[in-house]
Amino acid sequence: MDVVLYDATKRMDSNLYKAVKDGNVQYLDDQHLDLSDTHLTPYHNTILHVAAHFGMSECVAKILEKKPNLICQVNLKDENPLHIAAREKKFDVVEALIKRAKELDDQDPESGGKTRQELLRAINVDGDTALHLAVREEDDKIVKLLVEEDPDFKHPLNKAEETPLYLAAERRYGDSMVKSILASKILPGCTGPSGRTALHAAAIFGNTAIIKMLLERYENLIDEPDTEGWTPLHYAARRYNSNIAGKLLEKNKSIGYTCTSQKHDESTALHIAAARDNEEVIEEILDHCPDCWEMVNNKGRNILHIAVDTEAREVIKYIVNKGWLESLMNQKDFEGNTPLHLVASSETLNLKYKDDIINHPRANMYAFNNQNSSPAEVASSVGKGIRSWLWKPRGGRNIAKREEDDQGNIHKEQLKRSKEREEKMRVKKAEALKKTSKSLTLVATLIATITFAAAFAVPGGYEVNRGSEEGMAVLVREASFKAFVVANTIAVMSSTSSVIFYVFAAFYYFDEVDQGQRYKWGFYLVLIAIVAMTGSFISGSYAMMAHSLSLVITTSTIGSITFLIYFFEVQRLFKLWYRKLFPWQHSEEMQD
Repeated sequence: MDVVLYDATKRMDSNLYKAVKDGNVQYLDDQHLDLSDTHLTPYHNTILHVAAHFGMSECVAKILEKKPNLICQVNLKDENPLHIAAREKKFDVVEALIKRAKELDDQDPESGGKTRQELLRAINVDGDTALHLAVREEDDKIVKLLVEEDPDFKHPLNKAEETPLYLAAERRYGDSMVKSILASKILPGCTGPSGRTALHAAAIFGNTAIIKMLLERYENLIDEPDTEGWTPLHYAARRYNSNIAGKLLEKNKSIGYTCTSQKHDESTALHIAAARDNEEVIEEILDHCPDCWEMVNNKGRNILHIAVDTEAREVIKYIVNKGWLESLMNQKDFEGNTPLHLVASSETLNLKYKDDIINHPRANMYAFNNQNSSPAEVASSVGKGIRSWLWKPRGGRNIAKREEDDQGNIHKEQLKRSKEREEKMRVKKAEALKKTSKSLTLVATLIATITFAAAFAVPGGYEVNRGSEEGMAVLVREASFKAFVVANTIAVMSSTSSVIFYVFAAFYYFDEVDQGQRYKWGFYLVLIAIVAMTGSFISGSYAMMAHSLSLVITTSTIGSITFLIYFFEVQRLFKLWYRKLFPWQHSEEMQD
């Protein structure tokens, strides 16, 4: 059925609407005022709906005195005035509506409380009663009042399959609302969407107080699964809540052995806690169900398999430090993989946590899976090469001597090749650095020569026959000339210092680190000298051509091109260096 959003043909009298909105009871008291149901908004709200929306309880009382039949009239969403008041959290209006409904029932004793029930139990197009709306708005006072006024009614599921109790359990601070709803004379409905119950909701949102209240009335819900096979304990494990997990297990230990549906690998709460790297929940579960660690999921994987697969580092550390969990080390899943096989195939697991498993006394590095591959062969097949720690011989192993020798020889050959590659690369880098330093030394010397000469052949020349100022620079008072002198001095000093670093670097042939540092500082100083020299040229040109604005602008613009080239080249160079020095950060950026 299509939902009508509004009716443009309906318009309430503006004066009447404003009077109710402002709480003008005197206006409503006019004996000639017509409060019939012809006064509707486009949403088909009556004047009573409007008064309820704005919380005008006195207007509500006056309207119901004149037109009591409006009390249960609904708008286009099948909402009566009580729905509106509950949603807008207008307690006084809720109280006034219920009071008037009871008065109308008292006037007709044979009605059996029909008006009150019709008001309180009405549902809108979403299937919500006024109690649903009050809970959703988290208004404790209205929730309590509505329950007390109709304690015999079991509120139905709305179209989202939610009961008021389920909605209250979803609220992080819904303790008092749950308490009020549970005070009903009948046992209220507690189901929610996807087969979940209020107990599931409380576990998901971590409310221990609600868990306690629900278990007192609904103990049978503790092992009730949702449509995915998840019990409240599964959600507690997923949400890192060891306190709730402990309370649930105290009531019923059997839930520690319950598995989810096949869609979720038929996992126990212990498996889920392992995947979430939740050591505290694992400790809580094993305290109540000490043997549930033996259970595997539908892939045959134990909690150590799962911890390695999900890189749950704290759980890995917890398991390897528990002596009675040692047998998990070599347990195979349905593909024949031990946890060590998964370690071998992991590209991102921290080496420290790999070592916790690899160096464990019970770890069998020569176990074969269904493809007849050992952990070392798995590592090689995924392109990581054969790792030394995977070929490390273990004392007391009943392994063929020939296999150990072959493995050892392969490892030695790889180490030898690796060292040779590293040495060739080191020599190549050293030769390239020396060639580059020679070129930079020449550049620094050239800059020093040019800027040194410019310091004595100043723009504009010197004063002649000016008395005490004779021999002084003609443009010495100009700001542009001063900028020229400063920039030129920086260029001279930077280039000269760079030459000094390159000269002394040659004497550090015995220490590659110190030699590299001097090459680096020499390079930085050359960059500074280039910028300063360009700046001195532009400022010197400006000083000499200040009276020709067009020529100054042209010269400065052309000179600035050097800065653009410099900027883009330096930026590109530093990006390349950054990628070489911090390759892991570059890879994360690419992934993002």
